[in-house]
Amino acid sequence: MMDTITAGEVMARIEAGEETWPAELVYELFETDSRIRTFRTYRKMTVSELADAAGISQSCMAQIETGEKPGSVDELKRISAVLKVDLDDLVVG
Repeated sequence: MMDTITAGEVMARIEAGEETWPAELVYELFETDSRIRTFRTYRKMTVSELADAAGISQSCMAQIETGEKPGSVDELKRISAVLKVDLDDLVVG
């Protein structure tokens, strides 16, 4: 009975427009060394496009994406907004 209720709740969220991710993306997120790059690639964006949309220089974006620079909370919030993901989805902890 609980599975039916849970499934109904999930379907209602999907019907309301909540995004779902393909299994391949989810598996890659567990294995990647850069969640930003994984989401950026999934969204079919270049580093330059993401940097421009987030208001961050391309060189800074590249450093954040590769882990050379951690990125400020503000920068990560802007990146997550452009990628349409929660900030928690970018941070592995």
